[in-house]
Amino acid sequence: MKYLHIIAVVGIVLPNLSFANAQTNKTYQESCIEAQVKLHEQHKNISRNDFRSFCDCTERQLKNILGQSQFNEMQQEGKKPSGLKSAQDAAAKACLKPEPKIEA
Repeated sequence: MKYLHIIAVVGIVLPNLSFANAQTNKTYQESCIEAQVKLHEQHKNISRNDFRSFCDCTERQLKNILGQSQFNEMQQEGKKPSGLKSAQDAAAKACLKPEPKIEA
């Protein structure tokens, strides 16, 4: 259940990662984890490690969608590749684990 909130806000968080990672030399994964932790700070029982696999998966998916060269440009130079928002949304969607179905 604690991941239900993550699903609801992925569309908000990923675009807001912006390119702070390029400006502060943080990896995409580190920036993703920080954004998730900040967004979920009201939930005391969620740690940084709870977001690690999601952010790792999102980074891998984003590299596949954008291509390694565009991803590197985004990381190193802070360039915003065309279609970044839709690529981030698709990457996040591919990495979300479906909630278990509740049966009556």
